Amino acid sequence: MINIITRHHHELSTALEDDLGRYRYEVFIQQLGWQLDSTYALPQREFDQFDQADTRHILALDARRRVCGCARLLPTTQPYLLSEVFGFLCDQPSPQSSDTWEVSRFAARALERGTLPMRVWWNSLHHAWSQGANRVVAVTTPALERYFLKNGVQLSRLGSPQRVNNDHVVALSFPAWQKNGRIALHAESAVV
Repeated sequence: MINIITRHHHELSTALEDDLGRYRYEVFIQQLGWQLDSTYALPQREFDQFDQADTRHILALDARRRVCGCARLLPTTQPYLLSEVFGFLCDQPSPQSSDTWEVSRFAARALERGTLPMRVWWNSLHHAWSQGANRVVAVTTPALERYFLKNGVQLSRLGSPQRVNNDHVVALSFPAWQKNGRIALHAESAVV
């Protein structure tokens, strides 16, 4: 059984922080080939300047308590990835509001018959909503945008896709409260 938990960065045990760093390194640097400089002291871990003490992590943990999915949440009232690195993707200035949060570093293994990625996603939106967010923004690829649409996620673009290195990326906005997400979370809690 896979459990999904939410923790501030400063609440992560040393072992869990290390495992999260390894998982993100495996996904974003090894698999996706992103050119990222890590702020973590040990090699083959991925953390950056947005992983601060109050950063919130949504973590999927397998039966051995190993990370098998993650997402990072930040309020847009502090520096965040879209505003600091990818602001050029937005037709208007990047959001900076207490009711808008950013999700980044979203990834999950295709476990639970392929449903785990959407469990992590819905939990991310729900947590942002529970913290007062009306919307969540993200930088992603058009392929992931199509995946979200296929899975009933409401979204809108903040600008046109742009080519960055070898990928096309796009900034998206999502209502934090979504009916499909509530149904999925309710069904999940009924099964547990």
